[in-house]
Amino acid sequence: MTNLLQIDTSIRTAKSISRLLAKEFVEQWIANNPNNVVTYRDIGQFPIPHVTEAWMDAADSSSDKSTIDTIGELFLSNELVDELLVNDRYLIATPILKFTIPSTLQTYIDLIIRNGLTVGNNEHSSQGLLHNKKLLVIATQRNNYPHDNQDEVVKYFESYLRHIFEHIGVINISFIYACNQSTANMERAFALSDARKAIKGFISDW
Repeated sequence: MTNLLQIDTSIRTAKSISRLLAKEFVEQWIANNPNNVVTYRDIGQFPIPHVTEAWMDAADSSSDKSTIDTIGELFLSNELVDELLVNDRYLIATPILKFTIPSTLQTYIDLIIRNGLTVGNNEHSSQGLLHNKKLLVIATQRNNYPHDNQDEVVKYFESYLRHIFEHIGVINISFIYACNQSTANMERAFALSDARKAIKGFISDW
């Protein structure tokens, strides 16, 4: 049995291609192994609140000095971290917006980078604490940012997510892209077909 954490980030619902492809992936993944378990979090429709000064103070405080206030500030962050710890696989479905990740995903990231929980620090360096995990990112693009040509937009988007998740210990990271999603045309259909073929390729081995 494998546990999957599925995260949707798009603020769109029925019109979201990233949600559609993630849903298709999970359905095929479960059909391939019915014993697999999925935990679902929708941060597009239920966004994570921004980090505040009170949150930062609580996160920096030692566990032996916890109060009702610090516990309350960190409640959601602790819940998000627990989801990362108990699941073996992560699926993030997201659009590429303004050449990078949406703010919904950024605020999520802000809450999961936690010293002592997802990152361990010593005098000289930091080390990710999440081990033997896999991350698949399904990303959609309104225009054609050809990842096979190492387009600068995709390089920036992908390198940022790799850096963040490698920082917390997740080094097995893969990406599936669906470009040309702004208008319904043949290019969009071909892009969706390619993304679906890539999804099928992940099902048996992921």
